[in-house]
Amino acid sequence: MGVLGAAAVAITLALTLSSSSGAAPQHAAPDYEAVARDSAAIVFPGSSASKDDIQDLLPSTRRATDTACDNLKHMSRDEVVSYTTVNVGDRTKADRIVDSMERNVCSRK
Repeated sequence: MGVLGAAAVAITLALTLSSSSGAAPQHAAPDYEAVARDSAAIVFPGSSASKDDIQDLLPSTRRATDTACDNLKHMSRDEVVSYTTVNVGDRTKADRIVDSMERNVCSRK
């Protein structure tokens, strides 16, 4: 869990920009577990996270994803990817993580 926890912390830190969270109506259920699984697989290719690992990652994944979704309303996608890149260390990985957030959560709010 240490490696996966580090990934969650990196993603959370990357997206801690100050933003307001509006209560938008939900059209479909956001899938934070998919974002946690995708993020772990993207940051640590070849690894697999157990169900317990995913559950442990959910609180930080939820915070980071909600922040990213809010930031995407006020910033360009490129800016959000850039902030994620700072902590993930690889722009391609950061882009894929933001893509997962958009696909599994942001588009469903």
